Amino acid sequence: MTARRITWRRLPSLALFLFAHAIVCEPVDGQRVILRPTPTEVRRQLEIARVSQTAAKSLQKSGEYGRAVIEYSKVIEGLGESADDAEQKAVLADAHFGRASAVQLQRRPDAIDGPVTGAELTPSDSTAVRDYERASALDSSRFFSAANNNAGMLLHDLGRHREALARFQAATRSPHPARGAFFAHVGDEFMELNQPDDAARAYRSALADDSTLAGARAGLLRAFTARSSADSLLRVASKWSSNEVHATQIVDAMYAALIDGRWRRGGLSSGAIADSCLELLALNFAALGLGPADVARSHAGRLAKVAASEPGTKGGVDALLAAYANVAGVARHSSDGDFAGPEWWGRTEGRRDVWSTVLGGIGRWHDARGADSTAMRYYEAALGMPWRYNEPPTWIDIEIIFPLAVLYSSDAAQRAAPPRLNAFLDGVFQSKLVAYQERNVPRIRRFHTALGAFFASRGEWKGEPRGAVFQLERMRVATRQLNQLSGGVVEAVQDAPELLQQLVKGYCAIGEVEKAKALARQIVGEARRAGLAVEVAQSCASVGAGPRSRG
Repeated sequence: MTARRITWRRLPSLALFLFAHAIVCEPVDGQRVILRPTPTEVRRQLEIARVSQTAAKSLQKSGEYGRAVIEYSKVIEGLGESADDAEQKAVLADAHFGRASAVQLQRRPDAIDGPVTGAELTPSDSTAVRDYERASALDSSRFFSAANNNAGMLLHDLGRHREALARFQAATRSPHPARGAFFAHVGDEFMELNQPDDAARAYRSALADDSTLAGARAGLLRAFTARSSADSLLRVASKWSSNEVHATQIVDAMYAALIDGRWRRGGLSSGAIADSCLELLALNFAALGLGPADVARSHAGRLAKVAASEPGTKGGVDALLAAYANVAGVARHSSDGDFAGPEWWGRTEGRRDVWSTVLGGIGRWHDARGADSTAMRYYEAALGMPWRYNEPPTWIDIEIIFPLAVLYSSDAAQRAAPPRLNAFLDGVFQSKLVAYQERNVPRIRRFHTALGAFFASRGEWKGEPRGAVFQLERMRVATRQLNQLSGGVVEAVQDAPELLQQLVKGYCAIGEVEKAKALARQIVGEARRAGLAVEVAQSCASVGAGPRSRG
């Protein structure tokens, strides 16, 4: 009978085993001889391993984590732990990391029912942790940070926070594109361990590494609330406030401070702190663009809790709820005729500023829905109208000038009251003159910006005060002055590109062709420094609305 030839194809597991380990022979003289795989055998070994690895990655990508674990295990068993070739180590490290990831992904979201503290590792959890360790040991340049981070996440889910903390701290010790996120995880673990001071430092490190990390911003606010650090909380929240990117986090932090984080000085709750928190809460309602339905649905209950927790804020809370619920009464004036709004919000200049912004935000909500008459009533209340001496009060939110002027200039408003727009603009110009007399550069700039946007929206370009070119040019002058006054201590103020493009269009409209070209070149240069590519019109005949962005 002819002997049957045994091929590697028929016995793949045997092939993997023999190629993975040195073949040990026992010669006659009793001396052990180790025969290592030849380069050809190593290449064959890697080919077989890579087939399984490719299959594993495909299965993992499609969500078949259990089968992916099996394929990764084939690679690990085949290459063995004695791999010393650089390519072998790289493939083996990939396999260990991949298997650990598949095990972690295989966990069901509801595998852990409710909060846990120090849950025992299952055999598969232990294997995943060891796999991450092995991947890091085999190829630390690729896997050290990622493996420690992933192991930390697994341990966090099991409530093993001290072990998770150690892993996340290790992950931050080498350069990695996600290093900021690793610091944020460190902060989360310190919060779990009731160490808010350490958490705050970790969150600050995260933001220093990556200022866009929303979780780190929210975590820092939570840490300040937990450690009763009112000054730090209010300082950071004020810095991030009125920005729609951060507004939800600020709102959540203010609710936590007002309802759960009462700071006590001498045994008494600090009313000034609570008042400041309510002001920031209201400002960020406006930043979020909330309307009556939003407040009634998602905030009325929490605001009631605020008033109960901090009785000193009740007047402000009641007024806030009333303003969102009904336009009637928002235009009430105080006894001296200088403030439109309820008493609580009129006690200080700062509160009046906030109230103006809040009413303006409600007006914008109605404006966006075509409710012009309701929007105008809110805008007018926000600007403290009617004005004494035909001059806006100093506490108004100047940004509201533009949308109200647009509504006043509509055909319907002009038919109803033709002189109203001119009377309104006369008052705005008078207030701008006062800002110049006081040398209030930020206020000057905001007036020019609002007026420039309004005149540009009407296509009124003439180079005189009631024209977009005049106003936008002076906006740019004020911007330069403001940045010079700051001395680089704060981030430079930038003019809106859309308004600069309108100025290019205005220059073309009044025949200032060279100014249009120069400004267009400047816009392009600034856009390129910001990493944007733009197309620029070569002549005023093709300027249109100005440079067009390509992304």
